[in-house]
Amino acid sequence: MGLEQVPIAVVPSETDRCFAFLIAGKELSTSIEIGRGVYVPAKNGAYLDVKIDGPMLPAPVSATMLLKPTREGIYSLDWKRTNRVNKRKGPKKR
Repeated sequence: MGLEQVPIAVVPSETDRCFAFLIAGKELSTSIEIGRGVYVPAKNGAYLDVKIDGPMLPAPVSATMLLKPTREGIYSLDWKRTNRVNKRKGPKKR
């Protein structure tokens, strides 16, 4: 199975300055929303607190996207998948 790179655009919300959508696709007419992010100001530079989810993923992905590009114009998306395993050790007490 080959994987193809798909461009992802960060599109600011028209109604909330602190909110953005992550849109994947080569053309706007065929693009889909894959996640949402909230702008977070920080001492080392602002970033987006991102949640990516969809039917193609077994579990949601939490990520941070630094809003400072590299010299090549690439933005960094650092992610981790949440662990949905129930860690209960015994039956629920009533």
